[in-house]
Amino acid sequence: MVNNKNITEHYYRNEDGIILYKVESSEWFQNGILKKSFRCYSKDKSEEWISDFKNIEPVLYALPSVIKGIKNNETIIYVEDEKSADALMNMGFIATTNFGGLKSFNKFSKKYSEQIKRADIIIFPHNSNRSKEYSKAVCKTFKNCCKSIGIIDLPDLRENMSIANWINEGVTKKQLEELINGPEVISKTTNYNFPIHVEDGCYYKYYKGKKVFITNFIIEPKHIIISPYEDLIKCELKQCNSNRVEERIFTPQDFNDALSFKKAVNSFSMIFNGSTSDLQHIKAAVSENTTNIITGVTYEGLHKINKQWFFVDNDNAVSEKLYFNSSALVLEDFREAHSNLLEFPCITKEELRKIAPSLFNFNALSVTATLIPYLCGLFLKGKLEHIGIKYNHLLIEGQSGSGKSQTLENIAAPLLGYNGNILDASTCTNFAFTKLASSSNFLPLIIDEYKPKKIGTYRVNLISNIMRNSYDAHKTIKGTQNLGKNIEFIPRSSVILCGEMGITETANIERSLKIFLSTSNLTKDTKKNFVNLKENSELLSKLGNSLLMGGLKMSEENLKTAYNMFYKKFSGDNIHSERIKESITNALLGLSLLLEVFADLGLNFKEATGYSSKDIETALKTSVVKELLEDNAKSKSVVDITLETLNRMAANGELVQGADYNCTKDFDGDKVLRLNYTVFYDRLLKYCKDHNLDIEVLTLGGFKKQISKMNYCKAYNKPTSFHVTNTFNGTKKTFRAAVLYVDKLKENNIDVDFMVE
Repeated sequence: MVNNKNITEHYYRNEDGIILYKVESSEWFQNGILKKSFRCYSKDKSEEWISDFKNIEPVLYALPSVIKGIKNNETIIYVEDEKSADALMNMGFIATTNFGGLKSFNKFSKKYSEQIKRADIIIFPHNSNRSKEYSKAVCKTFKNCCKSIGIIDLPDLRENMSIANWINEGVTKKQLEELINGPEVISKTTNYNFPIHVEDGCYYKYYKGKKVFITNFIIEPKHIIISPYEDLIKCELKQCNSNRVEERIFTPQDFNDALSFKKAVNSFSMIFNGSTSDLQHIKAAVSENTTNIITGVTYEGLHKINKQWFFVDNDNAVSEKLYFNSSALVLEDFREAHSNLLEFPCITKEELRKIAPSLFNFNALSVTATLIPYLCGLFLKGKLEHIGIKYNHLLIEGQSGSGKSQTLENIAAPLLGYNGNILDASTCTNFAFTKLASSSNFLPLIIDEYKPKKIGTYRVNLISNIMRNSYDAHKTIKGTQNLGKNIEFIPRSSVILCGEMGITETANIERSLKIFLSTSNLTKDTKKNFVNLKENSELLSKLGNSLLMGGLKMSEENLKTAYNMFYKKFSGDNIHSERIKESITNALLGLSLLLEVFADLGLNFKEATGYSSKDIETALKTSVVKELLEDNAKSKSVVDITLETLNRMAANGELVQGADYNCTKDFDGDKVLRLNYTVFYDRLLKYCKDHNLDIEVLTLGGFKKQISKMNYCKAYNKPTSFHVTNTFNGTKKTFRAAVLYVDKLKENNIDVDFMVE
């Protein structure tokens, strides 16, 4: 006759606490005899439990507790079954076992030895010959990997009685502690050959059978940091007989010799009195005692780690599934730019409703329709660059008192969680720019007070170079003090450049969007909306957090699809510059991300903001054509700007018609402008220098080469007759000249009107 079965489930977890498999133990009486059975279950691909032991990863029972106990130098009790281990753990001890008894232990002994190395172990066998055989096998296997190991024959343990049943008969925790520390321990072995031991908060070793103390502190590892340059380990130093705890980050080189180690410890009260060999054993012990491995990155922002996207800052990492964890962090030596958005929750529907009417109404729509989408697009920047799409800069120009700096401080900074000072263009150095721009692929480098004449040529070139390098991700290499591996700085931050005067370099203009702020836009209504946003800066940061989470969730595939969709809108458009098309597309992606935040919260974008997405898109394109292209289809090249400068010189009497240039109809009937650059080019260079013109000027050879490629160039280096300067008595000489189509110059909106009219 079989009585009802008593079934108990025991879960085996890996070091991270994740369940790998479960053991189901059954007990029942059959004809008055106690019967037992055990079955192991693992999960299949559909997460269903199936009876299977062949494909599991063997781990010790309660492995996370075992690892913690070893780290804290606590005694681990090894028993024969899970029920006994549970009974001991319920009393406050750390206990473990393995599934499948002696047969399984012998099969996976190497795995189990790895998991329990450096432990102090006491084995509690049941009162049976089979159990004692099992205990001896465990002791023999673990003897060489553990600091100490012993076996206790428990008193009053009846034949075949389990530890769990023995405890249920009234054994107390105090009795067990006395047994563990008392003379009843048999076969107690201390591994004197084990190089390093821990006792009373100190490291010590055995030398000729005597205990020799090495330190008056121990090192407790928190996590190992895997970085591109060298592995690091963050630890707590705990001094014996004291509550003093200090954090340190060690490199492998810190354990090379006593001097390096003492320098890294850097403490009057913490003493090291060992050898280089001792240090190597301490290093091994410290590294083995942590399984918490963290990826160290060199910049804050979006990272793809193990095929998953994360936003990583100085202290946290958020996955694309929006799980917060500490699996990655920014290395301390690379912490410069920092966003505090993770300190804020996502914005709520009511909070967004409060600031939405002001988002596009705190200035003229031509300004806000460019600025807000650009800022929102920064939340996708890291992913865009990962799929090969470059993110542009933003140029902010405007009159004094038009609110440029206020807009940066009260709109842009809180939306991005910009936790730092906005840079002054006149005070920055090359290394400061490079390091700061390399510390984030999310936060832009915000530079205010850009005044080319005031800050000088050096800093103008500095800012120009950082804009070029960050757009194209050109690296800078810096050597290290110890002649180790060189450190690479790759400028990743976009630049927001703000000032009364803007840049004139065509290459960087094409790499940017541009807005112009005017005092005429500061109406009563715009001021009211600006104040609303300024007073609710916390809500802007919450909106930034929502945008960040939305950017994290967006898949690369969806991002590519959206990008291509927006870019195709320029088919047949009057904007010809590919870079400028890409810049507008980036902003439209930012707008679409903002639209998703509204949609997720159940808010109608047009009703909440007063504008449809089409209104914003139209205003953005119109602003680009007006402010960036100056009503052209493309930005003006350095040659175009040089021709307009020549027109200024002619209007001011610096160039002479007939000698330096002339406009006529040629033999083909085309109206052409002929330029005698051989004669006037040196005067052009002097004119630009004397009048402090902030334009890029090519050498004569460079000018001739570039003008020959322009669509309005009919010929260059063509022999042409010109008067000799100041002699108009009919004497002419032949010079090499450029011949330009006047009609095509006008089509390109190049101002040479004085020379051709």
